[in-house]
Amino acid sequence: MTATAAPGIVTGGNPPNAVVQIQPGMQVQPVVLVDQNGNYITSSGGTAIALATTGGPVNVSNGTSPTAGQILTANSGTAATFQALTAGQIPGTLNGTTFSGTITPSAGIPPYKSGFTSFATGGAANLLNATSGGNQVPIAGTFYYAATFIPMNVTLTGVIVSSGTVGTTDNWIVALWPGTGGAALATSSLSGIVAPAANTKKAFPFTGTVNVDGPGAYIIGIQSNGTTARFLSFSNAVEGFITGQLAGTFATIPSLTPASTYSANAGPFATTY
Repeated sequence: MTATAAPGIVTGGNPPNAVVQIQPGMQVQPVVLVDQNGNYITSSGGTAIALATTGGPVNVSNGTSPTAGQILTANSGTAATFQALTAGQIPGTLNGTTFSGTITPSAGIPPYKSGFTSFATGGAANLLNATSGGNQVPIAGTFYYAATFIPMNVTLTGVIVSSGTVGTTDNWIVALWPGTGGAALATSSLSGIVAPAANTKKAFPFTGTVNVDGPGAYIIGIQSNGTTARFLSFSNAVEGFITGQLAGTFATIPSLTPASTYSANAGPFATTY
């Protein structure tokens, strides 16, 4: 027995409607697909596509079963296929979407606007004079380091370091590590660069630019070959970021196991650029 369409129900055309008699025991969950333009997604024959609960191939514009990572999307008003997302892209229909779960961007987050590369240890970038922090006398060969936070993908050229009341004389090396430690991502020349003049900042370029992913924590460290030139350090008794020091030999860059707490006068005033 076939049911008769009720008044107003269209069984042909676009968009189509249909009446189907449901037999006892049948479990049917029809779904009509609509693309991002609000149009019904149709097959090549012009019939609206209804999907039942099935694990088999889904016929969408003669498509096949999707593979992992593909999404159903429309290239035009009526054609829809399963397609892979291009790296770094999000479908336009997701713009403004609120995600309640954790998002882990394995490739980082691109900057909304380019041109900002200054990320400072302790989050404080504009520190110039010796009264701003501790006037620290280094131990030759020891790396002094502090954590910094980089919120987006960025290309870094080097590190800017602040000196204390005594400058020049010694050579310094700067290094950048991942926040979890390990091998350094970049260093300045291992021959060393003359320390800044007293109470000033100086740029220490890496041996080559380095691309880092954000958001994430990183660690900036400095090393001196002598004990004359002084660097500015965080001297407060308590702070909310890690600092530390690691004894070593000048021009030898260690695999770093970062401290888990803050120590006064160990972390240098420094910023990436």
